[in-house]
Parts: sequence; C-alpha cells; structure tokens
Amino acid sequence: MYNRKYDLGQSLPGIYLIIFKDTEYVYIGSSYNVYDRLAGHLRTLLNNKHDNVFLQRTYLKYGK
Repeated sequence: MYNRKYDLGQSLPGIYLIIFKDTEYVYIGSSYNVYDRLAGHLRTLLNNKHDNVFLQRTYLKYGK
C-alpha cells in the first residue's frame, strides 16, 4: 500500500463530499486536486455564483 503525506500546497486527487446536515443533501465530487476544488466550491458559494443552482440555493438557505 502506498502512503504519502500531503501538504496543502500539493495536489491530492480523490473523491469528496459536501454534506448539508439539515437536509441530508449530499454533493459528491471528484478532482485531481481536492484542496483546490473544495476551495473553488466555497469561493463560488460565498459569492453566490455557483454553477449548481440547487447546491447554491441549499447553501444560501442552510449556510455552512
């Protein structure tokens, strides 16, 4: 098994979840760089510019 420690400056490929506990809504995504992808999600959600309208509305209604 290959084990590698990743720093925040490195790319980390993988699958991630964004979970809204109040609604049980789960967004599943994958990326070659999970840190950058999650930061991009957060940035667009905070600026009310996310491409996924349902995810944006859920974020606006239920918050972080």
